[in-house]
Amino acid sequence: MLLRRLRHWLVASALQATKIEKVKDNLYIITGASDLAAFSGGNTAVFITDAGVVLVDTKLTGWGPTILERVKTVTNKPVTTIINTHSHNDHSGSNEFFAANVDSVVQENTKANMATSIKPMRSSCNTASRLKTRRC
Repeated sequence: MLLRRLRHWLVASALQATKIEKVKDNLYIITGASDLAAFSGGNTAVFITDAGVVLVDTKLTGWGPTILERVKTVTNKPVTTIINTHSHNDHSGSNEFFAANVDSVVQENTKANMATSIKPMRSSCNTASRLKTRRC
């Protein structure tokens, strides 16, 4: 019982810390807690374009619904692109939540890491060929 309450508190703390903040015009950031007990992953950038929403990083696994909920508070446009800065789970963990038709853009080494990860991401890594790469 105590463990269940603690787990609920941690999730509630993380949800409370995960806010969307306007940076400039059509650019937002979805924050996360700096407290490791309520950690949701790295920050997520939200760039609203004419074609849809571009996300930069998707936090830990399981945070996709929260990211989408926060995005919907500022636009009704669909998520069309995910850019992952690197393959660590706290930056790419919720890729699998987003629809299979979402484009993913990653650096070539990140593509290789994601393609061989233990848990491939449905929307971006089931087949390495779905990933668009950019040389850096």
